[in-house]
Formats: sequence, C-alpha cells, structure tokens
Amino acid sequence: MATLTYRSRLKPIPTIVEYNLITLEDDKNFFPPYTAAVTINEDVYEKYPEVKEITKPLAEQLNSDIMRELNYKVDIEGNSVSVVAHDWLVENGLLEE
Repeated sequence: MATLTYRSRLKPIPTIVEYNLITLEDDKNFFPPYTAAVTINEDVYEKYPEVKEITKPLAEQLNSDIMRELNYKVDIEGNSVSVVAHDWLVENGLLEE
C-alpha cells in the first residue's frame, strides 16, 4: 500500500471510511493519540528557524480523521500520494495552486 507517510504506532485504517464504520471513543486512553508532527533536519532548522512557524498550521490541522480520509484516497481509490497531499494542502490554504 502507498499510504501517506507519517510516523505512528497505530495508523488510521482506510477501511473505516470505505465501509462507513464509526470510530469508538477510547475513554480508557488505551491507544496513544495521533498527533501530526513535522520532522525537520536539525541543520535545516538552524539555517531556517522560520520553518517552525511556516509548518505550524500543517501540524495543527492534521488529525486522525483527516489522515484516515487521505489514506483512503491513496490506498482504496488509488490516487497518488503527491496528488492527494497537494490537493489537501491547497484546499486548506496551506499551499497556493
């Protein structure tokens, strides 16, 4: 599968969207929360410290539900990762067309 790349012990499952299933609330906090985090090489960060503020909106907007939808578009619908990512960034005002 060509799932969008991100680090997580428990990645969202595209079939949840495919089969119109609901996600149960983890009221016992058994699973760690999915929180998007931007990974930047230390040398790049030192050279361009403004990258932290530039990428902040990305980390704030991505969550498990969105990642599940994006993975569905890649894994189930067969769209390319780059097209799905580009379209989502444009639709959410994080990238100009």
